[in-house]
Amino acid sequence: TPAVVDKHTPVDRWLFGAHITGTAITNGRPVMAKQPDDTKPMIVLHFQGTTTTKTVANKGSLKIWNKGRATFDVRREISFDGLDFQKGHRTIDCSYQSTLTGIGGPPGLRGWVTRTLALPLIERQRPTADSVARADLQETILEAFGKQTDKLVADLNANLPWKETVALLTQAGPGRQRQFSAMPKWIEARSVHIDQQGGQLPEE
Repeated sequence: TPAVVDKHTPVDRWLFGAHITGTAITNGRPVMAKQPDDTKPMIVLHFQGTTTTKTVANKGSLKIWNKGRATFDVRREISFDGLDFQKGHRTIDCSYQSTLTGIGGPPGLRGWVTRTLALPLIERQRPTADSVARADLQETILEAFGKQTDKLVADLNANLPWKETVALLTQAGPGRQRQFSAMPKWIEARSVHIDQQGGQLPEE
């Protein structure tokens, strides 16, 4: 599975006419959840974690320092059809909130007036800014998770020494069907007549 992540990513974008720079730090770990139906060999690979951001927005003589925090759970089904591992769709749950940590401007009275007028506008724009930040984070996380799980499934399928054996011993065709059971340490594969139930194999 993908390794535990501790990744620092630069932030550099424009929003509301301001140039925003800073750093995003993502921490996360993979979690595998097995499906309860043993006849369908499938797991859901989750990647759960947080992203914290520290940014400064520069617009004219005004500087706005901001701190943000996102929590996310991105997941993807990985199933086994008897010959190959298959990857499903990626889905994500992500929340994001930000906090204003400081406003800087010109010195003296001019700076005080600038900051006083800017604060209500900043607070009105915050929900939109948070929505944009959340959408950017979701896109970045989904893309990275997709690349990792694509590679995972490709590596699994490149190292299947039993593929030919499974195909030979669990033939599919008219009147027959493949059945699979996910045991704690292995997958049982069998080929049975459609009107028959698969028997239980002895442990040895």
